[in-house]
Amino acid sequence: MKIIFFILLLLSLTWANHISWYGDYDKAFAQAQKEQKPLMVLLVKKDSSQCRLVVKNAFMNNRFVDILNKNVISVIVTSGSRASYPREMYYTTIFPALFFVNYRDEAFLTTTIKGNINKKDIEKIIKKLYISPLKNQKIKKGS
Repeated sequence: MKIIFFILLLLSLTWANHISWYGDYDKAFAQAQKEQKPLMVLLVKKDSSQCRLVVKNAFMNNRFVDILNKNVISVIVTSGSRASYPREMYYTTIFPALFFVNYRDEAFLTTTIKGNINKKDIEKIIKKLYISPLKNQKIKKGS
């Protein structure tokens, strides 16, 4: 019985709809430039249960996950880690924090969402990016 449960759990995780995260800011930004797509930066704090809940509840199995995977390059960065990222640009004391930036010059495309990030916050950003024309960058639709 335990084996069947484990197999079902594994299969459900395999088919789960989730964001394709980069773990390295520099590689993600280079990929965003190469594909000419915005960069979505999720800044989290190490060992934060709230950050884990946000990733699970806001970024898994939601109708917009496929839209994000097709149209932005996503990176998750841990604050205070040794990993390289522009700390001054993404400075915050509230975690998690979600940023959308232009692939050309890292200019912010939307206001930053900090703290309790939920599905509705992300949906608002997606609608803004799709509805309002961006000055230097268009979201690629239906690759």
